[in-house]
This record gives sequence, C-alpha cells and structure tokens, in this order.
Amino acid sequence: PDPTITGASPKTVGCRCVAPVNKTSKDNDKLKDMKMDKICNRGMKLYEPDVWTRRATLALGCFWGVEAQFGCSREVLIRTRVGYTGGTTQDPTYRNLGDHTEVIDIEYHPNSTTYERILTMFWEVNDSATKCRKRQYMSAIFYHNPIQKRLAEKWMAKAQRKYATPIQTPILPLDVFHEAEDYHQKFTLRRHPKLVQSLGLSDKQLIGSHIAARLNGYLVHFGTLEAFRKEVDNWGILPTRRTMC
Repeated sequence: PDPTITGASPKTVGCRCVAPVNKTSKDNDKLKDMKMDKICNRGMKLYEPDVWTRRATLALGCFWGVEAQFGCSREVLIRTRVGYTGGTTQDPTYRNLGDHTEVIDIEYHPNSTTYERILTMFWEVNDSATKCRKRQYMSAIFYHNPIQKRLAEKWMAKAQRKYATPIQTPILPLDVFHEAEDYHQKFTLRRHPKLVQSLGLSDKQLIGSHIAARLNGYLVHFGTLEAFRKEVDNWGILPTRRTMC
C-alpha cells in the first residue's frame, strides 16, 4: 500500500446530525468539486472535504508560520499538521526534541493539486543557499516514496540554477512522523479562543479540520480579504460568526 494515501471516510465531528452532500459545481471552484459532508454543530454547518488524499512532508524552519502559509495557500490543500521527524530520539517532544526537525505534514487531493505544485511553493519560500546551524529549523524535503524522491531531486535541480553556491536542502526518506503537541497545531488560530470555541471542535478535531487550516492562514494574512470572502461561503460559518474571523 502507498503510505502517502489516506482513505476518505464520512466525518462525524462533534455533531448531532450528519447528512452527506454531493456538490457539483459549474465553475472551477475546487472546493465545490469535492464530495462534502455537512456537519451540524451548534447551529453551524461546517464542511469537511471527504476525499482520498496523499501526503507531503516538508521542513522550512519554525513550523508555526509554515503551517499557516501552506494551510492558506493558493493551492487547495486538504489538511495540515505539524510535527517532528528525521532524528533518532524516541518519542520526541518540543522540550526534548533531540536531533529531530520541525516539519509540516500536508494532505492533498491529487485531482485538485499535485506534489509538483507543492514543491514549487516550497522552493518559492525556501532560503536554499543558507545552511541552518540548528537541525531543529533546517529546511528539508522528506519523501514518502521513490516517485516523490525523483520529483524532489528534479525540482531541486531547477532551483539550483538560481544560485551560485550549492543548495543546502537535503532530500531525505521519511521514517516516522511524530505529531507535535496540540498547542503547536494551528498556532495562530488557537490565539483566538472565541473563534476556536465557535467552531465547536475538540483539540484533535481542530488538527484535522480543513477549515481550521484555512482560518489559521488567513489570520496570519497569507490570504487576501477578497479570497476569504469568496471562500467563506462554502465553509458553513454563519454570517453572525464571520466577524470573529
């Protein structure tokens, strides 16, 4: 089995009623093209993509800002979470990280975006020519299979043409992804407790929420107000609660 594939299943996230909804869009809105579940919670109808996904794991320094940037990217990524990988320390934590590196783990739907596009975003923000002195914050690509390795090497060769010195970004096999503590997940969103409370999601549900990933990015101003207004209509957030966003 392909370890990058995550199967889709109906979501029952802290709700009293779940009614599957099939969206068929006449425009190019990728979110509307996905099969969605309507989640009823505290008078809200939150939408969560119910599609099979692949994974991409990247290191780009402190994972707080990276998760926000990718979560609210122009590409439609399904979910994000942050964690640690690449080291030998058993059961790493933020206070006992050892030789691990902070990473973002991305779930994406290949019909909406591709691994190549995710790599393009990576190289757009990566400081490739500078070698980080601390392994915790180094940049790296952790591939899940030989195809990802080949594509990562190809995209790095393209990026190398822009630099006179060798790129300092290693391409490494992913061994074990250790999910970071809850308080690191959707870090900026969690600093808006009233907004988090209005979503009606537990800590674990917040980590796996598509809408939480998007909100986390918009709160750091990685998206535009125009894009937010266009997208929020599909989220199921009541107009009276959008002022919290």
